[in-house]
Amino acid sequence: MRVGRPRRSAVRCTCPRARPRRRVAGHGVTDMVRAARAVVPALSKRWFVAGQSQGGHAALFTANLATEYAPELDFRGAVAHGAPANLAGLVSVIGPSFPPVLGAEMKTYVAYILAGLQASRPDFDLQSYLTPLGRSVVADAAELCYDDMATRMNNIELGEMFTKQLGEPFRQAWDAIYSIPTTGYHRPLFIAQGENDTTSLPALTDKLVEDLAANGQPHTYRTYPTGHLGTPEAALSDTTAFARQLFAGR
Repeated sequence: MRVGRPRRSAVRCTCPRARPRRRVAGHGVTDMVRAARAVVPALSKRWFVAGQSQGGHAALFTANLATEYAPELDFRGAVAHGAPANLAGLVSVIGPSFPPVLGAEMKTYVAYILAGLQASRPDFDLQSYLTPLGRSVVADAAELCYDDMATRMNNIELGEMFTKQLGEPFRQAWDAIYSIPTTGYHRPLFIAQGENDTTSLPALTDKLVEDLAANGQPHTYRTYPTGHLGTPEAALSDTTAFARQLFAGR
């Protein structure tokens, strides 16, 4: 899903170290289930989560935390379509010599990543990496919704935004709040990837799945001949069958 960022005053963190986004997303989704059952106690304790793009990212974080965070519920598993993975390594190579190879969609995503890091890790000196143009772009990314930000980025190349390569310090800072865990899942995952996705890149999702497999995590991986937004529909018959299996015999 594509979402705009709230006003900065609503999200700015002044603490030296913000809670990792994976915990915020996973706890937030699980707390919605708790809240729903508090309002309607007749709702089942059994549940699973599904999401697309940013929602797929949140679904995986939720799956990583739900069984321990809410043992009073009966979490069954997760479906994630087009979930961005392993972006810290990709973004960390961006600097003043970065070639003009990315489209407006991915450049916009990078701008949101930078704004998110600045909000979550004010101890990381992002400003020292940015040109005046880069600082202006990051400030706009903290305020603008997707369509306006994509228009803003259409005629900007990422190399123009940086004084130096982001590098390893950035990768470590961003990994701590954004990277999808590759261990600690207690329930099945279904990961769906569009083969023509230019936002959640197939090669980076392949790496995530390789790491899940190497760590013995319960997962199913399917690819589809679609772009970013077409994956949920293309995968629907498979994900519906997966969800039914999670509740089979219960």
